[in-house]
Amino acid sequence: MTLESKSLLLLESDDGIQEMIQSIVLDHDLAMQTAYNLEDALRLIGKGRTFAFAFNLSLITEAPLPFIRKFKQEHADLPLIAIVGEGHQAMIVELLQAGTYACLGLPLQVGDFSYNLSKIIANNTETYNPFAMKYEERILIMPNDFSLVMQVAKNLVDGTLPINEKNRYHIILGLSEIINNAMEHGNLGITFEEKSDALKASRFYPLAIERSQKEPYKDRVVTIRSRVFPTLRRIEYFVADQGSGFDWRSLPDPKDKDNLLNRNGRGIMMARYAFDEMIYNETGNEVTLVVNLDLPYRGRKN
Repeated sequence: MTLESKSLLLLESDDGIQEMIQSIVLDHDLAMQTAYNLEDALRLIGKGRTFAFAFNLSLITEAPLPFIRKFKQEHADLPLIAIVGEGHQAMIVELLQAGTYACLGLPLQVGDFSYNLSKIIANNTETYNPFAMKYEERILIMPNDFSLVMQVAKNLVDGTLPINEKNRYHIILGLSEIINNAMEHGNLGITFEEKSDALKASRFYPLAIERSQKEPYKDRVVTIRSRVFPTLRRIEYFVADQGSGFDWRSLPDPKDKDNLLNRNGRGIMMARYAFDEMIYNETGNEVTLVVNLDLPYRGRKN
């Protein structure tokens, strides 16, 4: 069954949010169904025609975390987008750990929902099993082009993970965040403060494009290497930039309540929950991301 024959399922009581999401889904030439309550949503999901489930967390009548953990056991490949009000923001980290694909705060932003929907669409392709090989290695050299990041991350993960890996979406997202960081903060030298100010002014991408055309930034590249060790059941992704590095030992705590919904500074946190190991070099401009397939599901880490 193709993605075009499936629908986004939405559980949301606010008419304005329903209309916003319907418009976004139509812009992607896809269909949407609306559930009236959780029971109705689960019934529709059971028909097998849902490619993603977006829901207002306040409408989950069961305890949210146990519900999501159970749901992901039964529907491992179905992405969940949680719309989180102020009363539930303290549990965002736990929701992501439990397997939620994305947590979006209120008031809901068109760009945030569209961005996550686009990533889900990009993830819906068939993959092959790299563990049929003895060993596999790929090296990519990327320019500072943000439009390539999700394509590259998805391509590498689809070409390295076994088809049945439950944490696929988180690994794609985590790898893409690290590549983005290598471009933004490494090659283009955009500081945390500069990015925060640019995001508030809705001019981050103009800033990045402007910086990418100047010396010494314009010729810098990101090097990405993927390696599969079938015997060890281990996968490694290596990401290196040509910047001056950073002090990865003193990052701000993304679990602090003041940082939970920040659009800036959460990429490394997302990667930490997607991968079993993150190994930086001393300078901070190279990192190895490790997936050990025989360890428990990374989304359940404490």
